[in-house]
Amino acid sequence: MKGIVVCSKNAGKSTARYYLADEEGEFALREFDSPLILKPGEYIESEDTGGTVHTADISDGSGALTALSEKAGRAVDAVRRTEPYSGGVARIDEVTARMWVRLIGAGTLLLRKLAYAAPVIVRFHNDADGASGAYGLYASLRDLSAGAGWADCRRNITWIMNSSVSYGAYEASSDIMIANNYECLERPLLVIIDFGTSTESNPGIGLVKDKFDIIWLDHHPMVEGFRGRDLENYVNPWEFGGDSNYTAGLLACTFAKTFSRIDTAGIENASLIGDYSDFSRPGEAGSDISVILDLLTSDMRIAFGSATDNLTPYEIDKVLNDAAKRKELADFARMRLDDVMDAALGALKQYRADGATIYVLDYEGMRDDQSKFPLPGRFSSKLLDRIIGNGTGPAVVVVHSGKYISMRVPKSLEQRVDLTAVVGSVKESHEEFIEAGGGHRTASGIKIADAGDKSKVLKEIVSLLKTQLSTLG
Repeated sequence: MKGIVVCSKNAGKSTARYYLADEEGEFALREFDSPLILKPGEYIESEDTGGTVHTADISDGSGALTALSEKAGRAVDAVRRTEPYSGGVARIDEVTARMWVRLIGAGTLLLRKLAYAAPVIVRFHNDADGASGAYGLYASLRDLSAGAGWADCRRNITWIMNSSVSYGAYEASSDIMIANNYECLERPLLVIIDFGTSTESNPGIGLVKDKFDIIWLDHHPMVEGFRGRDLENYVNPWEFGGDSNYTAGLLACTFAKTFSRIDTAGIENASLIGDYSDFSRPGEAGSDISVILDLLTSDMRIAFGSATDNLTPYEIDKVLNDAAKRKELADFARMRLDDVMDAALGALKQYRADGATIYVLDYEGMRDDQSKFPLPGRFSSKLLDRIIGNGTGPAVVVVHSGKYISMRVPKSLEQRVDLTAVVGSVKESHEEFIEAGGGHRTASGIKIADAGDKSKVLKEIVSLLKTQLSTLG
C-alpha cells in the first residue's frame, strides 16, 4: 500500500480512520484504520494490505500533490454533465439553462470534496420540499457510488434535518464541531437546502464562511441584507428569471443532475406538491412521497419510535422501499389530517376585509397529544385549500400555535397581498420580541420569543392584511 493521505477522521483516537489516494492508476481512495498519527499530505508506504496499517514509512508527499490534483480533476470530469439538463417542462428548463453554469460550478465543488473524502454536511429544512431535495441528492450520490472508481462517495457526509428556516449561530457552531473531527487536503463543505433568505442566517454565515466552502440551494425571495447571496455557490431561481414555483427540492435534484443520470421525477414532484408549486402534478408519481415526507418531517417517531429525532435520507429510503410501511404511513397521514381539519373548520375566527375574508385559527391543542403531525405551517396551507374548496370566496389564513404564526394567501390574491411585506413590518415594529420571520409572498411565518406577546402580533397582522387588501385591489 502506498500513496498520499488525503483525509483523516479522529486522528490519534481509537476510532481513527484514514483515506489514502493510491499512487497507482487513476484517482481512487483506500480506507484504513491505524494507531499511527498520520497527516494529510504525507506519503506513506506500508506492507500491510488489510484494513489496518500498523507500520509505515512516512515522508513528505507535497511534491506529488499537483499530480494528485490532476488525477482527481480527471475523475470529476469523467462523471460531470456539461450540457444543461432538460426535464421536458419548458418554463422549468429555461430557468435551469440560465442556472446551469452556476450549478456546474457547485457540482464540481461537491465532486472534488467527495473525491478527497472531505467532510460534507448537508442541512435541509424539515418539510416535504427540503426533505425531497436531500433525498434526491442522496439517491443521486448513491447512483454515483455504484460507478467505477468512486467507491462509496457518501462516506463522510452528515445529513441534518433543520427545524428552522434560518442558519443561526447554534447550527454553525454544531457544524464546526463536526468538521473539527477531520483533517483534510480540502476544506469541509456545507450544503444548505431550502433554508430561506432571512437576515437571521447572517450570524451563522459569518461564523462558517471562512471555515467551510458553502453550497446554498434555495427558492425563497431574497431579503435585503441577506449575506447568503454573496456566496460564490449560492443558487436561487429568483436570480435567473424564476420564482418560488421552482422549489428547493427540484433545485437540489437538478443540481445533482450535474453528475447523475438517475430519474428523480417522482422525488421532484413530491417537492412540487409539498410546496404548492404551479408545476406540481397531483395524482402522478411522487404524490404518496409528498404525504409521507410531510408526516416524517413533522414527527418521525410515528415511523421509527423515539430512537432518533434526526430524519436522514437513510430513514426515508427505508420507508419508501417498504411497500407495506409506505401505504400504512400514507393512509395514517391522510386520516389524521381529515380529523384535524374537521376540528379546525369549527374553530375559525373570521375578519371581513375588502374582497376577502381573513381566517384566524388557534391551533394549540388541535392535534393528538401523541403526534406533532400536522405541523402548523403545513396545516395552514391545507386549511386554505379546504376553505377555498368549500366555495366561501377569497380567503387569507393565519394559524398560530405557541410561539409560531403561519400565514397563507391563495395565488388568486398574490397581486394584492404580500406576506413578506407583512412579516417585514411586524419585525420592524416589534423587533424586541420577534425571533425570526420570513418566507414567500404567499406563504410566510413568524416566531416570537414569548407566546404572551402573540396577541399583539396577531392584531397587527390582521390590520396589515386588511390594509393591503383595501389599498392594492
